[in-house]
Amino acid sequence: MTLSIVAGKLLGGVTQLLLGRWISDEQFGDIAIMLSIATVAKVFQDGGVPQVLVQRGPAAFERSMGAAFWLSMALAVGAGLVLAASAPVVAAVYEAPALTGLLWVVALSMPLGGVSTFLRSKLRVDLRFRAIAYVAMFWFLIRHSSTIGLAWCGFGTMSVAIPLVIVAVYEAFADYYATRIKPWRLPFGFDQWPDLLGSSFWVAVAAVSRGLARMGDYLMLGMLLPMGVVGKYFFGYQFTAQVLELLATNLQHVLFPALSRVADQPERQTRAILRSIRMLVFVAAPVSVCLAVVVGPLVTILDEIVWNHKWSSTIGLMQIFAVTAPMRMFTDLLTAALSSQGRFRVSAIVYFCEGAWLMTAAAIAVAIYGDDLTGLALVVSIAQVVFSVVASIRMLGEFSINWKSCLRSMLPAWFAALAAGACSLILLALLPSESPQIIALALGASAFGASFIAIARIFLVADLVELAGLAPARVGQIMRAALLLPPPALAYDGKGK
Repeated sequence: MTLSIVAGKLLGGVTQLLLGRWISDEQFGDIAIMLSIATVAKVFQDGGVPQVLVQRGPAAFERSMGAAFWLSMALAVGAGLVLAASAPVVAAVYEAPALTGLLWVVALSMPLGGVSTFLRSKLRVDLRFRAIAYVAMFWFLIRHSSTIGLAWCGFGTMSVAIPLVIVAVYEAFADYYATRIKPWRLPFGFDQWPDLLGSSFWVAVAAVSRGLARMGDYLMLGMLLPMGVVGKYFFGYQFTAQVLELLATNLQHVLFPALSRVADQPERQTRAILRSIRMLVFVAAPVSVCLAVVVGPLVTILDEIVWNHKWSSTIGLMQIFAVTAPMRMFTDLLTAALSSQGRFRVSAIVYFCEGAWLMTAAAIAVAIYGDDLTGLALVVSIAQVVFSVVASIRMLGEFSINWKSCLRSMLPAWFAALAAGACSLILLALLPSESPQIIALALGASAFGASFIAIARIFLVADLVELAGLAPARVGQIMRAALLLPPPALAYDGKGK
């Protein structure tokens, strides 16, 4: 899954780099609204039925496979038809005619995506994450390469929508090859539909609410500000949030089924949750804060040679979202833990509250700062961090995890990254003002890397040792040798020490 994260990050970065040249800020506004609505609508392409089967385990999956597949497909077709019919209304609300065609393409992808979503649930219930990762890597490659090709040929906003259909077809074939199951040959199992629908209702509500929590600010800003401003906000956020989004997505793929396997072992599940928090922050914090350090010279260079001076106004927004990114991912971990115990209703409530909180924050930000991108980012990011941390501390108490344990898992790596970032910025401030931006970029990145490794080696030895243990064997050996790390048994006692 780490390989898929890296591949997705690199390909997504290249795609956004090129789209920033070929697509205008107004068109990015249309894309932001399309993806926001698609995120919410795609929930209904399976109604949450596969999630229910994953939570119930392998035996239940085999018993209910046929009924669950046909119910998922019925929901996918119905959701696609509803989205297609409502597309002109959505376009009228946002005064964006291009949204009609974009949403029609999304609607077409939904029944196709329903097949792959169901087949992938078989891989998840069997904990076959390597297969999921391989499918995901080619998914990223196909989606981003087709987006780039279509944008280069002048398809504009459609270059983002059409690949959704292409990858849906690919994923269906790839997941079938990986699973070799044929649920479409099984009976419809209508007698099982009521039970599956009853269990999946809150799963679907949780997924819709998650969409609002991830995209609610775009939807609110689209109703209050010009599309050009929304497009710049969307571009800047996506530029800095790709690692966060990929980690959050993989949380749903990996942590939910893994925690479901130990739901009847509370102590083991508690340890797994705390380890996940620590490792997620330890990976996300240095990447995100380093980006905040170098994004100024990086965007300045790209704006000069690639983007025709379109995106330099988003630098402040990018820095704010990058610094706060590691603290915004805990809601996904929390809901994965709740879902592993079948508590989909509570997950839905958490996500709904987060979405409402985020949309309210976006409206308040517009009232205070108008169309100032940095001000908008400041208000929205603070609101996200406050909700994510407070909600996680509150709800993880039900897993016998107190607030001190939560903060000990959340904060050390982030503080270390912030300290490394401060050291890098002090060094950059000593550069002559006329220094080339490429020098500032290289110096900032190398200074951050050296500072973070030094701080982590002193204060976060246990995290380094655990990361080396999670890495592929050869990589882990190199890490231990290069950093003179102690053996795992001597460095980590299972209690975060």
